[in-house]
Amino acid sequence: TIAVLNVIGVVMVLSASSILSLTTHGSAWYFFERQLVWTVIGIIGFTVVLRIDYRRWRDGVRPMLFLTATLLVMVLVPHVGIYVSGSRRWLGIGAWRFQPTELAKFTLVLFAADLLTRREHELFDWRRSIRPLVVVVAGLGGLVFLEPDLDSTILLGVIAVAILVAAGVRLRHLATIGLGGMSIATILALSAPYRRARLLTFLHPTADAGNGGYQIVQSLIALGSGGVGGVGLGAGRSKWLFLPNAHTDFIFAVIGEELGLVGTLTVLALFGAFAVLGIRTALR
Repeated sequence: TIAVLNVIGVVMVLSASSILSLTTHGSAWYFFERQLVWTVIGIIGFTVVLRIDYRRWRDGVRPMLFLTATLLVMVLVPHVGIYVSGSRRWLGIGAWRFQPTELAKFTLVLFAADLLTRREHELFDWRRSIRPLVVVVAGLGGLVFLEPDLDSTILLGVIAVAILVAAGVRLRHLATIGLGGMSIATILALSAPYRRARLLTFLHPTADAGNGGYQIVQSLIALGSGGVGGVGLGAGRSKWLFLPNAHTDFIFAVIGEELGLVGTLTVLALFGAFAVLGIRTALR
């Protein structure tokens, strides 16, 4: 499942980014080559980690938590964190950058799994099992939110809830956390004008199709143009600078245009299978 998703991802990045890559870097292969390099690095990392007993990760939970918090603070410092499109989310030099938020997701998994395993006989006591996790999620999520990155902040909460579900925490406690989390996310989404405008535009994109709703409308045009079987790999029109972020945030629209409903359902089915296999493994 992981292999197929990566192959589809690399191929579609090549297709979706070729025009932008050619117009901005003089080569249709620029973004594809970068994606390929990171994919190879990922494969190497996957191969190495595969040979490590997962229990050994528990020894590094506290150092990882400290390192992650430090990097999330560093990224907020002017001239240290890299500022792009209104937010500071990256650390690095030149083209070599990474988001500490990605490390925060991994660290949160380690911390939550270690905590809930050590206290598996106290899961009924929310003070011992849930409160420490909520404190860590609030701390990491607060730093991520300051970047600002509300999407990743919400995702950290989703990760925590997923691990609580796998651990077998009481449904009553999960419902309380879920309602509280959704309430906080809604307040944060509506608190800033640009986030509020984005949310309202998402609900009614055609009301402002030439401005705030432009990207959503273009993505819907791409998806609609693909039909059932798609227009063919590489033959999509949306990537000809009509659809912003075609090779990143909105690549799913390009998949729908070029591979059609069949392609989009295949990708969704693969992610669904990944989730099912992951939960099944966790329960075992």
